[in-house]
Amino acid sequence: MLCPGSVTRSFDIPGLKEHGHGMKNLAEAVYLRDHVIAQLELASASLDASERAARLGFLVVGGGYAGVETAANLQLLTTRALKSFPRLDPALLSWTLIDVAPHLLPELGERLGQVAMRKLVRRGVVIRLGTSVERLTESSAHLTDGSTLPCRTTIWTAGVQPSAVVSTLDAPTQKGRLVVGADLRLAGRPEVFALGDAAAVPDLEEGEGAICPPTAQHATRQARTAAHNVAASLLGGEPRPYRHRDLGLVVDLGGTQAVARPLGAELKGVTAQAVTRGYHLMTVPSARAKTRVLGDWLLHTVAGDDLIRLGLMDTRTGSLADVEHSL
Repeated sequence: MLCPGSVTRSFDIPGLKEHGHGMKNLAEAVYLRDHVIAQLELASASLDASERAARLGFLVVGGGYAGVETAANLQLLTTRALKSFPRLDPALLSWTLIDVAPHLLPELGERLGQVAMRKLVRRGVVIRLGTSVERLTESSAHLTDGSTLPCRTTIWTAGVQPSAVVSTLDAPTQKGRLVVGADLRLAGRPEVFALGDAAAVPDLEEGEGAICPPTAQHATRQARTAAHNVAASLLGGEPRPYRHRDLGLVVDLGGTQAVARPLGAELKGVTAQAVTRGYHLMTVPSARAKTRVLGDWLLHTVAGDDLIRLGLMDTRTGSLADVEHSL
């Protein structure tokens, strides 16, 4: 069984691997939360104006699902946290979201992308489309439009690519992903099954030539098909093809704000947030875990954000090179 997953897709941009932070896995999410809170603490303690500006400058690269959710929720966290740092001028806090594409959230369609952009702009997020990073330093981000941002936090969410393990295998690939049949058997090796982000699984719902996107929604369902087909190959049963209709996309913008497109229906605001939370709760595996998650959401609604840093990655830099071992 081959399911090595994916890693953050990076480019040969000077300083990116050393100073960029990913948002691909739980370790990176934990580190980023701690890191963002630490920037507020360090800015509050600093007497240097340029250092304060850099500490309070945050840049998110990527206008897809991961980038928009990251920018929206961390911007909300830092804005609310400022009341705990009375020495900081709220005007110094800066969140910028950039993408080379002409629209945010292309997966949701242009209309909902525009809705999400308006909500973020009203909250103070600066959005620059058709723009990317030219180079990064420890305290600044130089963009392709010629501007320079004081910034000690660049979060890179510009796509994913299959794990490097795939390139070491003597197996055919499509766009870097392992070629498999609809039954998830590896091309030329029927005794091997591959699935998830690293496999180019045919999308039977979309038609000939289409492959399933590298999302958790597909990977978790492919796992069930793979388990059935492995058992069938051992017990002499009939394998079944992987077939799943995409349920749509939900994007949590923090608080009561969200945009969603479940089964083609375009939703926004409180209704979209209810659908978003409901979908996430549905994916939690057990009743006990569902209850715990629901309790955490209710507690957060009443008590707000807890600004205590967890410190689970104090020995790591949190850079792409460190956390994802991409050097």
